[in-house]
Amino acid sequence: MAGRADNRGFKKTMNIGWEFEETGSASGGNDGAVDIFMGQRVQSIVRETIQNSLDAFDKKKQEPVRIDFSLHEVDKELVDGLDELHEHLLACASTAKVQGNESKVSLYSTAAKEISSKSKVPFLCISDFNTTGLFGSTDVVDAKGPWIALVKGQGLTQKPENSLGSFGHGSAAPFAMAKLRTIFYLSETTNLANHHEIRFQGKSLLQAHRFKNADRLRSNVGYYGIRNNEMPLLDDEVPEWAAEIRAKAGSGKGTSILIPHTNFDEGLFGETLIVTLANFFYVIKLGKLIVTIDGKEINQKNVEEKFIWAKENLEKERDFIDYEKTLECFQTIETIINYDKKHSQEIPGFGRIDWYLRLEKEDISGRNVAIARESGMFITRKAPQLERFPGLKAFDMFIRVDSGIGSQTLLKMEDPQHTNLQIDRIDDVKEREKAQGKYNSFVKKVREVLRSHAKLDISEEIEVDIGDDLFVRENDSPGDDSSSERGGMMYISDV
Repeated sequence: MAGRADNRGFKKTMNIGWEFEETGSASGGNDGAVDIFMGQRVQSIVRETIQNSLDAFDKKKQEPVRIDFSLHEVDKELVDGLDELHEHLLACASTAKVQGNESKVSLYSTAAKEISSKSKVPFLCISDFNTTGLFGSTDVVDAKGPWIALVKGQGLTQKPENSLGSFGHGSAAPFAMAKLRTIFYLSETTNLANHHEIRFQGKSLLQAHRFKNADRLRSNVGYYGIRNNEMPLLDDEVPEWAAEIRAKAGSGKGTSILIPHTNFDEGLFGETLIVTLANFFYVIKLGKLIVTIDGKEINQKNVEEKFIWAKENLEKERDFIDYEKTLECFQTIETIINYDKKHSQEIPGFGRIDWYLRLEKEDISGRNVAIARESGMFITRKAPQLERFPGLKAFDMFIRVDSGIGSQTLLKMEDPQHTNLQIDRIDDVKEREKAQGKYNSFVKKVREVLRSHAKLDISEEIEVDIGDDLFVRENDSPGDDSSSERGGMMYISDV
């Protein structure tokens, strides 16, 4: 395939366009993988795309991963395939009308009108650099590699075992920002022959539809590229408009996601900054990530200054984000910046953890442990067995689990949204038991650290005589442990 772009004149004669294959399935326009991201679409697209870029960092580079969020406008006549896509959208609207699905009729009709009524195409472009790009085969028969997983896959992942994005669902997040339910991928990478290669392909998620009164329906999924085999355009076949947009953000290996007729506008750049900081502050602070949003760079040197802005503007910049989770993340960031104690420790059978601890500050409302795996993206503040801490001061703790067994264990427990840990997600009983044992070692060490540094000072000890009708205890234990929240003594303190 690498030689195709060298065949002079081939670009003029080959059949390029949209291909929606014939199908015997009447797939509707509801896509659960996309719908799950719609309500908090800024939150989703920022978390998923940055996470994917961090997973794809180029180990040969000694530089941080760079990501750019920007808006662009392109003359409609330069974007090949839009008129053809317009026909498929109208066909989807007609099919949905026959099916009596008025909401989808409106969706596809409005999308078609977007194309026909505007002379300029607004694009949201998300580009990464210092990554490997989407390498691997472009042929679905091979079913291997990040290109297939992202562009052609569904629920498929081809990432390293320690990657944050391990479920293959995150590829749907950009579609939540696409009025046309259509996006384009441009990736600069290395092909199977170990040669430099630029790849370009479009993907559309619509519904099965009758096209031009054919006897068979067309598929709900369509691809823009070489029409007869649905393969991507390579090297000098790549549209100039797409290459120019990526070049404005940077150069070198990596991937750009280009979303035409996006529902993202300039008013959402503030939310993009807030979500970036809320989830990736620590990664940026470590110097492993640089994010540029609307031309403004967030890096290791200015990340704390940007956080001050984010705190001051959160109340007015909160569209399409998880506001409550953002507040929790902000408290974790305060702990990383203004910690009282920090340390790195090795847990036998689990690996290294780095922790930060902040005690009894005005903004600390309880006892919270936030956890991140190796890349540093915040995952949860409600980890199993780490939610209740009787006998301890009010505290806020952040833990980063380094690469290795510990991170792999948490990965197996992590939900598809990367917001919680659940041991029951591990199907195999023996594997679950092993993971539980490793996780218990982690929990035990965390509780030991907290008892060492956050044990409650007893300011006054008194006897309390309250009738047995109010407090009935079947069994007194001399202290607190992981299985009981009760102790044999009552403490009265400011907390």
